[in-house]
Amino acid sequence: VIKHCKAVCILAELDGKYAIEEQYRYPYDEVVIEFPAGKVDPGEDLTTAALRELEEEIGYRASTIEYLGEMYPSCAYTDEVICLYYAKDLVKTKQSLDENEALNYKFVTMNEINEMVLNHEIKDAKTLCALQLFSLKKKMH
Repeated sequence: VIKHCKAVCILAELDGKYAIEEQYRYPYDEVVIEFPAGKVDPGEDLTTAALRELEEEIGYRASTIEYLGEMYPSCAYTDEVICLYYAKDLVKTKQSLDENEALNYKFVTMNEINEMVLNHEIKDAKTLCALQLFSLKKKMH
């Protein structure tokens, strides 16, 4: 069993569009399309971590953030838990990537995201889970 810290993933909305990242992932040897995400620091509050990761990765601070739920990325070999959030009311700040991070981000429509899912361009589990929980919550309200 691989012991792992908690992580966060954020579906961030700006003017009706949503932030996606393109980031090279070594285990798959390919560029993966995903929502902003990152590890929670020891002792860090989960919501604080989500706000921090969003700002570090895409350079936006969220005024409103909502917990969507959590997911187990691979319950067969790791205890990792990823907490999923929806963020809106974004204010532009400054991107500050970790020194080992390289990613491109852009804002796209939900229709574009859905097309990427159906075309098998988005395969990242945390992104798919965040998208599903967000969609279900919108339908319920």
